[in-house]
Amino acid sequence: MNICYLIQSHRNLDQLERLVRCIKQQSKESIVLVTHDFSSSVLDIQRFEKIPGVYLFATHSQRGDFSIVRAYLDAVRWLVRSGLSFDWVVNLSGQDYPTQPLTKLEMFLASSDQDAYMENFQAFSDESHWKFGESYNRYFFHYHQLVKHLPEWAQDLFHCLKVVNYIQPFFRINFAYGLTIGHRVAPPFSIKFKCYGGSYLCMLSRKCIIHLLEFGENSSHILDYYQHVQNGDESFFQTVLVNSRKFKISKDCKRFFDFPKLSHGHPRVLTTQDYTTLSNANVFFARKFDSDHDSQILDLLDRQINLTV
Repeated sequence: MNICYLIQSHRNLDQLERLVRCIKQQSKESIVLVTHDFSSSVLDIQRFEKIPGVYLFATHSQRGDFSIVRAYLDAVRWLVRSGLSFDWVVNLSGQDYPTQPLTKLEMFLASSDQDAYMENFQAFSDESHWKFGESYNRYFFHYHQLVKHLPEWAQDLFHCLKVVNYIQPFFRINFAYGLTIGHRVAPPFSIKFKCYGGSYLCMLSRKCIIHLLEFGENSSHILDYYQHVQNGDESFFQTVLVNSRKFKISKDCKRFFDFPKLSHGHPRVLTTQDYTTLSNANVFFARKFDSDHDSQILDLLDRQINLTV
């Protein structure tokens, strides 16, 4: 069982290195791909050069847009072309961390009859985790970013301007990822090609990876469409793989994360107070952690997975 851990990072380099070493210490034969956004922080390549099976890629990605998916596809395309043997790809952020020994994950995947572990739901249905208006605003409009970053106080201050989104159907204003303006477009979705959503973090088998790459080559217009929607990373994989009807997909992504209502779309930072919950959860990874805020929780998880530090 060969697993590729694909880590997409942009900050907190000490924590990133800790995650990489945690993975490699438990799973020496695993492949670790790190795609790092150098526009956010400089990564000291020498810190990783001597760790076998670790490969680094420079990228430029931004939360909430399709660049994160492009970086993923570029990395797995390289992986396939490299000839390195892999059975599964597990994607992580730089602020994820294992909650169980990776040997358990590898045994779990080796005995699995599923092709993917990926949260998924029809975005425009009663099963959706989003309100209809949120799905509609995300995937029926193409957005242009006017301001890259808005602090949370500015998002709160300008929130009242979003009233224009409810009184006309032609454009949208959004403050979740800077200041973006969206215009209504004709979507590619239909009865036979439904829009699905779910967490970007998932575990995909090799045949799912191959299908994603082939789909990208044969249906570039769908990639182009997703390039300009908002939160395309929370729909593209689900839409492509579920609509294919080729795969057995578990809706349990085996991750723990907590999105408070007033979080502006950010998962809550986990601390030592969450340790009991994490240790009892039927998951393999959790997010997000911030070692600058609370590193003790990572120490506790290391002990739980019997990691020598």
